[in-house]
Amino acid sequence: MGNEKDFSVYREYNKETLTSKVVMELEKTEEILRSRMLTSEQEKERLQRTISEIAHQVKTPLSNICMYHDMLSDSDISKDEADTFRRIISQQLEKLEFLIDSLIKSSRLESDMIRLNVENSSIFHILELAVNDIVHKAERKKIELTIRCDPDITAFCDVKWTAEAVGNILDNAVKYTPEGGNICIDACPGEVYTEIKVQDTGRGIDSGHYNDIFKRFYRESSVSKEEGLGLGLYISRNIITLQRGYIMVHSVPGRGSCFSVFLPH
Repeated sequence: MGNEKDFSVYREYNKETLTSKVVMELEKTEEILRSRMLTSEQEKERLQRTISEIAHQVKTPLSNICMYHDMLSDSDISKDEADTFRRIISQQLEKLEFLIDSLIKSSRLESDMIRLNVENSSIFHILELAVNDIVHKAERKKIELTIRCDPDITAFCDVKWTAEAVGNILDNAVKYTPEGGNICIDACPGEVYTEIKVQDTGRGIDSGHYNDIFKRFYRESSVSKEEGLGLGLYISRNIITLQRGYIMVHSVPGRGSCFSVFLPH
Protein backbone atom coordinates (compact mmCIF):
# COMPACT_ATOMS: atom_id res chain seq x y z
CA MET A 1 0.00 0.00 0.00
CA GLY A 2 2.81 2.35 0.87
CA ASN A 3 4.39 1.78 -2.54
CA GLU A 4 1.08 2.50 -4.30
CA LYS A 5 0.72 5.74 -2.35
CA ASP A 6 4.27 6.77 -3.17
CA PHE A 7 3.69 5.96 -6.84
CA SER A 8 0.47 8.02 -6.80
CA VAL A 9 2.31 11.01 -5.33
CA TYR A 10 5.11 10.57 -7.88
CA ARG A 11 2.56 10.38 -10.72
CA GLU A 12 0.84 13.57 -9.57
CA TYR A 13 4.18 15.31 -9.21
CA ASN A 14 5.25 14.10 -12.66
CA LYS A 15 1.95 15.28 -14.16
CA GLU A 16 2.36 18.73 -12.62
CA THR A 17 5.97 18.92 -13.85
CA LEU A 18 4.94 17.86 -17.35
CA THR A 19 2.06 20.34 -17.34
CA SER A 20 4.35 23.17 -16.26
CA LYS A 21 6.82 22.24 -19.00
CA VAL A 22 4.06 22.29 -21.61
CA VAL A 23 2.84 25.66 -20.31
CA MET A 24 6.39 27.02 -20.44
CA GLU A 25 6.86 25.80 -24.02
CA LEU A 26 3.53 27.31 -25.03
CA GLU A 27 4.52 30.63 -23.45
CA LYS A 28 7.85 30.49 -25.30
CA THR A 29 6.09 29.76 -28.58
CA GLU A 30 3.66 32.61 -27.97
CA GLU A 31 6.56 34.97 -27.25
CA ILE A 32 8.38 33.89 -30.43
CA LEU A 33 5.25 34.37 -32.55
CA ARG A 34 4.61 37.78 -30.98
CA SER A 35 8.23 38.78 -31.64
CA ARG A 36 8.03 37.60 -35.26
CA MET A 37 4.80 39.50 -35.82
CA LEU A 38 6.39 42.64 -34.37
CA THR A 39 9.49 42.18 -36.56
CA SER A 40 7.27 41.63 -39.59
CA GLU A 41 5.38 44.85 -38.88
CA GLN A 42 8.62 46.75 -38.37
CA GLU A 43 10.00 45.35 -41.65
CA LYS A 44 6.80 46.34 -43.41
CA GLU A 45 7.02 49.89 -42.04
CA ARG A 46 10.73 50.09 -42.95
CA LEU A 47 9.98 48.92 -46.51
CA GLN A 48 7.19 51.49 -46.84
CA ARG A 49 9.50 54.26 -45.63
CA THR A 50 12.22 53.12 -48.04
CA ILE A 51 9.84 53.07 -51.01
CA SER A 52 8.57 56.52 -50.04
CA GLU A 53 12.13 57.88 -49.81
CA ILE A 54 13.11 56.33 -53.15
CA ALA A 55 10.02 57.77 -54.83
CA HIS A 56 10.82 61.19 -53.37
CA GLN A 57 14.48 61.07 -54.45
CA VAL A 58 13.71 59.84 -58.00
CA LYS A 59 10.85 62.26 -58.58
CA THR A 60 12.94 65.46 -58.87
CA PRO A 61 15.41 64.38 -61.59
CA LEU A 62 12.66 62.62 -63.53
CA SER A 63 10.44 65.71 -63.42
CA ASN A 64 13.33 67.89 -64.59
CA ILE A 65 14.17 65.54 -67.45
CA CYS A 66 10.53 65.51 -68.61
CA MET A 67 10.22 69.29 -68.33
CA TYR A 68 13.38 70.12 -70.30
CA HIS A 69 12.60 67.44 -72.86
CA ASP A 70 9.23 69.13 -73.51
CA MET A 71 10.96 72.51 -73.75
CA LEU A 72 13.34 71.09 -76.38
CA SER A 73 10.31 70.27 -78.51
CA ASP A 74 9.44 73.97 -78.75
CA SER A 75 10.40 75.18 -82.23
CA ASP A 76 10.89 78.77 -81.00
CA ILE A 77 13.87 78.08 -78.70
CA SER A 78 17.33 79.24 -79.75
CA LYS A 79 20.35 76.99 -80.29
CA ASP A 80 21.95 78.27 -77.06
CA GLU A 81 18.79 77.49 -75.10
CA ALA A 82 18.61 74.02 -76.66
CA ASP A 83 22.25 73.35 -75.71
CA THR A 84 21.54 74.50 -72.13
CA PHE A 85 18.50 72.23 -71.87
CA ARG A 86 20.47 69.24 -73.20
CA ARG A 87 23.22 69.90 -70.67
CA ILE A 88 20.67 70.05 -67.83
CA ILE A 89 19.06 66.81 -69.01
CA SER A 90 22.49 65.15 -69.08
CA GLN A 91 23.18 66.34 -65.51
CA GLN A 92 19.82 65.04 -64.30
CA LEU A 93 20.45 61.68 -65.96
CA GLU A 94 23.81 61.47 -64.14
CA LYS A 95 22.05 62.29 -60.87
CA LEU A 96 19.45 59.59 -61.56
CA GLU A 97 22.19 57.06 -62.37
CA PHE A 98 24.05 57.96 -59.17
CA LEU A 99 20.85 57.63 -57.14
CA ILE A 100 19.99 54.20 -58.56
CA ASP A 101 23.58 53.00 -58.11
CA SER A 102 23.57 54.14 -54.46
CA LEU A 103 20.23 52.46 -53.79
CA ILE A 104 21.46 49.20 -55.33
CA LYS A 105 24.59 49.26 -53.14
CA SER A 106 22.46 50.02 -50.08
CA SER A 107 20.08 47.17 -50.94
CA ARG A 108 22.94 44.73 -51.51
CA LEU A 109 24.43 45.61 -48.13
CA GLU A 110 21.12 45.05 -46.35
CA SER A 111 20.51 41.76 -48.19
CA ASP A 112 24.02 40.43 -47.41
CA MET A 113 24.63 40.12 -51.15
CA ILE A 114 28.07 41.75 -51.09
CA ARG A 115 30.97 39.32 -51.41
CA LEU A 116 34.12 40.81 -49.95
CA ASN A 117 37.57 39.76 -51.07
CA VAL A 118 39.37 40.40 -47.78
CA GLU A 119 43.15 40.16 -48.00
CA ASN A 120 46.27 41.98 -46.86
CA SER A 121 45.85 45.17 -48.91
CA SER A 122 47.86 48.32 -49.55
CA ILE A 123 46.25 51.33 -47.87
CA PHE A 124 48.14 53.63 -50.24
CA HIS A 125 46.42 51.95 -53.21
CA ILE A 126 43.02 52.23 -51.51
CA LEU A 127 43.53 55.95 -50.88
CA GLU A 128 44.68 56.41 -54.46
CA LEU A 129 41.42 54.90 -55.75
CA ALA A 130 39.31 56.91 -53.28
CA VAL A 131 40.98 60.24 -54.08
CA ASN A 132 40.67 59.71 -57.85
CA ASP A 133 36.89 59.93 -57.52
CA ILE A 134 36.88 63.32 -55.78
CA VAL A 135 40.02 65.12 -56.92
CA HIS A 136 38.27 67.08 -59.69
CA LYS A 137 35.52 68.24 -57.31
CA ALA A 138 38.20 69.40 -54.87
CA GLU A 139 40.07 71.26 -57.61
CA ARG A 140 36.90 73.09 -58.67
CA LYS A 141 36.51 74.37 -55.09
CA LYS A 142 40.25 75.11 -54.76
CA ILE A 143 40.44 72.69 -51.82
CA GLU A 144 43.95 71.55 -50.94
CA LEU A 145 44.27 67.77 -50.56
CA THR A 146 47.11 66.37 -48.46
CA ILE A 147 47.85 62.63 -48.23
CA ARG A 148 50.28 61.18 -45.71
CA CYS A 149 50.61 57.42 -46.10
CA ASP A 150 53.62 55.14 -46.01
CA PRO A 151 53.48 52.77 -49.03
CA ASP A 152 54.12 49.81 -46.70
CA ILE A 153 50.99 50.31 -44.55
CA THR A 154 48.46 47.50 -44.99
CA ALA A 155 45.19 46.19 -43.56
CA PHE A 156 43.01 43.13 -44.06
CA CYS A 157 40.19 44.44 -46.22
CA ASP A 158 38.60 44.44 -49.67
CA VAL A 159 40.36 47.04 -51.83
CA LYS A 160 37.39 48.03 -54.01
CA TRP A 161 34.75 48.28 -51.28
CA THR A 162 37.08 49.98 -48.79
CA ALA A 163 37.95 52.58 -51.45
CA GLU A 164 34.20 53.07 -51.87
CA ALA A 165 33.76 53.63 -48.11
CA VAL A 166 36.66 56.09 -47.84
CA GLY A 167 35.57 57.78 -51.07
CA ASN A 168 32.12 58.48 -49.63
CA ILE A 169 33.69 60.13 -46.58
CA LEU A 170 35.94 62.21 -48.84
CA ASP A 171 33.00 63.18 -51.04
CA ASN A 172 31.20 64.54 -47.97
CA ALA A 173 34.35 66.37 -46.88
CA VAL A 174 34.60 68.11 -50.27
CA LYS A 175 30.89 68.89 -50.34
CA TYR A 176 30.81 70.56 -46.91
CA THR A 177 34.21 72.28 -47.02
CA PRO A 178 34.08 75.84 -48.38
CA GLU A 179 36.25 77.10 -51.23
CA GLY A 180 39.92 77.36 -50.36
CA GLY A 181 39.64 74.85 -47.51
CA ASN A 182 41.82 71.87 -46.66
CA ILE A 183 41.34 68.12 -46.46
CA CYS A 184 44.09 66.01 -44.91
CA ILE A 185 44.21 62.20 -45.19
CA ASP A 186 46.51 60.27 -42.82
CA ALA A 187 47.14 56.54 -42.53
CA CYS A 188 48.53 55.31 -39.20
CA PRO A 189 49.28 51.65 -38.30
CA GLY A 190 48.39 50.62 -34.74
CA GLU A 191 48.76 47.45 -32.70
CA VAL A 192 45.42 45.95 -33.77
CA TYR A 193 43.97 48.34 -36.33
CA THR A 194 45.18 50.53 -39.16
CA GLU A 195 43.59 53.98 -38.96
CA ILE A 196 42.64 56.08 -41.98
CA LYS A 197 41.93 59.61 -40.81
CA VAL A 198 40.08 62.16 -42.97
CA GLN A 199 40.17 65.68 -41.51
CA ASP A 200 38.55 68.71 -43.16
CA THR A 201 38.01 72.41 -42.48
CA GLY A 202 34.30 72.25 -43.31
CA ARG A 203 31.12 73.29 -41.57
CA GLY A 204 31.35 70.58 -38.90
CA ILE A 205 28.72 68.39 -37.24
CA ASP A 206 26.94 68.90 -33.94
CA SER A 207 27.85 66.11 -31.50
CA GLY A 208 24.15 65.31 -31.06
CA HIS A 209 24.05 64.11 -34.67
CA TYR A 210 27.11 61.80 -34.62
CA ASN A 211 24.93 58.68 -34.74
CA ASP A 212 22.29 60.17 -37.03
CA ILE A 213 24.70 60.89 -39.91
CA PHE A 214 25.23 57.15 -40.44
CA LYS A 215 21.51 56.45 -40.82
CA ARG A 216 20.11 55.78 -44.27
CA PHE A 217 18.62 58.85 -45.98
CA TYR A 218 19.51 61.06 -43.01
CA ARG A 219 20.30 64.68 -43.88
CA GLU A 220 20.53 67.57 -41.45
CA SER A 221 18.04 70.35 -42.13
CA SER A 222 20.93 72.83 -42.33
CA VAL A 223 22.38 71.04 -45.40
CA SER A 224 19.11 70.25 -47.17
CA LYS A 225 20.02 72.62 -50.02
CA GLU A 226 23.19 70.67 -50.78
CA GLU A 227 22.97 67.86 -53.32
CA GLY A 228 22.94 64.43 -51.72
CA LEU A 229 20.87 61.40 -50.81
CA GLY A 230 21.95 60.65 -47.25
CA LEU A 231 23.32 57.24 -48.29
CA GLY A 232 27.10 57.77 -48.45
CA LEU A 233 28.01 57.46 -44.78
CA TYR A 234 25.39 54.75 -44.26
CA ILE A 235 27.07 52.67 -46.98
CA SER A 236 30.56 53.45 -45.62
CA ARG A 237 29.77 52.31 -42.10
CA ASN A 238 28.21 49.06 -43.32
CA ILE A 239 31.18 48.25 -45.55
CA ILE A 240 33.68 48.85 -42.74
CA THR A 241 31.59 46.93 -40.19
CA LEU A 242 31.39 43.93 -42.53
CA GLN A 243 35.20 43.85 -42.44
CA ARG A 244 35.32 43.83 -38.61
CA GLY A 245 36.30 47.50 -38.53
CA TYR A 246 34.58 50.62 -37.26
CA ILE A 247 34.28 54.37 -37.89
CA MET A 248 34.59 57.19 -35.36
CA VAL A 249 33.83 60.88 -35.86
CA HIS A 250 34.85 64.01 -33.98
CA SER A 251 33.74 67.45 -35.09
CA VAL A 252 33.56 71.07 -34.02
CA PRO A 253 30.76 73.06 -35.71
CA GLY A 254 32.27 75.78 -37.88
CA ARG A 255 35.78 74.35 -37.66
CA GLY A 256 35.61 71.00 -39.43
CA SER A 257 35.27 67.26 -38.93
CA CYS A 258 37.56 64.26 -38.51
CA PHE A 259 36.43 60.78 -39.59
CA SER A 260 38.60 57.84 -38.50
CA VAL A 261 38.25 54.48 -40.23
CA PHE A 262 39.76 51.55 -38.30
CA LEU A 263 40.58 48.34 -40.18
CA PRO A 264 42.14 45.18 -38.69
CA HIS A 265 45.63 44.26 -39.86
